[in-house]
Amino acid sequence: MKRFFYVTLITLFTVSVFFAAHTVAGEPEGMRIAAAETAPEMPGDEPAADTGAANDADADPAVTRERALPKAQTVAVTVAEPEEERSHLQISLSGAITDTEAEEKMNSDTAFPYYVKVNRMANTVTVYGMDSDGAYTVPYKAFVCSAGEYTPLGTYRTSTKARWLALVGGVWGQYTTRITGPYWFHSVPYFTQTESDIEYLEYNKLGNLASLGCIRMTVEDVKWIYDACPAGTTVELYDDPDNPGPLGKPVPPLIGTESEKRGWD
Repeated sequence: MKRFFYVTLITLFTVSVFFAAHTVAGEPEGMRIAAAETAPEMPGDEPAADTGAANDADADPAVTRERALPKAQTVAVTVAEPEEERSHLQISLSGAITDTEAEEKMNSDTAFPYYVKVNRMANTVTVYGMDSDGAYTVPYKAFVCSAGEYTPLGTYRTSTKARWLALVGGVWGQYTTRITGPYWFHSVPYFTQTESDIEYLEYNKLGNLASLGCIRMTVEDVKWIYDACPAGTTVELYDDPDNPGPLGKPVPPLIGTESEKRGWD
């Protein structure tokens, strides 16, 4: 009798283990695969190429990331990230001043000859020199520019410089100086890394909001910033649509769209 009882108990236990193993190892795996294979496509799920760059950024604040599903296709998920965490610019380091070198200059006893103010809404850059007391109260130069909706307000110190800067979309900026994070002084974009290949339609927007954050200027003007304002120069960005600054707002010449020289700034 005892033997029959033990045999029956062992048989029931074996059957239970078999069904439990089959259920855990079989159905959920099949369900996971089925769920993955039928996962709906998400809007805008075509991942952008990761160039590590941003166009002046005329870059979208959304960052495309990928989420892998088990044993099935990969679904792209677009996740909005804080604006200040956007990537930024892939620098052509030939002849460039790096952030480390800039920091060393800022920590030295270097005298900064100029203070730069950017009136975002008036799209005007005014450079101030020092008075006899060493305060930046003397208006020295004014430049027309194109800022943008995402141009940050506040006071910063310049750092990295690069002769050419690679921008998203396969375009380039000349004589670039970083203001802060992804925001730079640079020329109007060029189609290629060639001085006769400027985006002339973008050039003709100077004096108006046209970028997504950087400060676009003529080549002559931005080269002056590049040459005359060392790393560590203070830049103040503010809004005053009614008063461009003490020297007024220069008017840039337009580029004739039918001109044979339209690729030149």
